[in-house]
Amino acid sequence: GLALLHRFHTGRDLSPEAVAAELTPDSPTLVWFARFYARVCRNYALAVLATGGLYVSGGVAAGTPTLVDNEHFCREFISSPSHGPLLERLPVWLNTNKDSGMFGAAFAGVQALGNG
Repeated sequence: GLALLHRFHTGRDLSPEAVAAELTPDSPTLVWFARFYARVCRNYALAVLATGGLYVSGGVAAGTPTLVDNEHFCREFISSPSHGPLLERLPVWLNTNKDSGMFGAAFAGVQALGNG
């Protein structure tokens, strides 16, 4: 997604890693991707009513934390005519530990074996 969005804005065909390396806080690629990512996070948070907060982890967010840790993401995340006040109170944390999914899988495995 990041490379395709960058190609749309610049006409340049780069790898996702190359795009991430040249992102600036106000580059069109970062702004658009951050806003799209925030919309997905907002929809998920509302769907599961994550009133305790939302952890964003893995994938593109862990590799490029700037996509989540910026004003464009924050503004878009709380942009909802009907749920804005709820979303403003909902904390969003960025987990950059790329191994965190393995911890969850290991925990589920232990539980499945009846040892947890």
